[in-house]
Amino acid sequence: MSDGRQAESHAAVETEYGIVRQVVEQSPEGTHRYQVEITLPGTCDRCVIRENCYGAGSVVEAVSHEPLEPGEDVRLEMRRGTVLKATAWVYGVPLAALVAGIAIGHQWLFASLAEQPRVLLSFGTGVGLLLATGYLLSRLNHWVGERLTITARRIQAGPRPYAR
Repeated sequence: MSDGRQAESHAAVETEYGIVRQVVEQSPEGTHRYQVEITLPGTCDRCVIRENCYGAGSVVEAVSHEPLEPGEDVRLEMRRGTVLKATAWVYGVPLAALVAGIAIGHQWLFASLAEQPRVLLSFGTGVGLLLATGYLLSRLNHWVGERLTITARRIQAGPRPYAR
């Protein structure tokens, strides 16, 4: 196959398609920010949770070095490493907190108790750390979002990779 999708799958970026909905900021330095509605997530066919995803219709903030107009079709690109880092933060850190909480509770906090209460209280400690970590990450959402750069590029004339 020689279509654009195959070439993009080998690149070091994840690709989605969207429509510019709003101009957020037009900078004289040449970097512009836009609100873009995702119309076709590019990785849906490979995703295990695609049935429960709300990717299409989501609105993200993207930057572009070219001026774009509302209603214009764009290709959204994010470096693949960025996606992996975000996934590690969202899933890896809470999982590590759960395991650490169970281990700390079992080895130190409740070591003097009988086995059954020790296990239950250790599990409760792990869940408590999991919830605390989840809450902390939700508060840091804006901070993380500023570090995930999504680039919007104008789609050249021709057949559209999706239907509106």
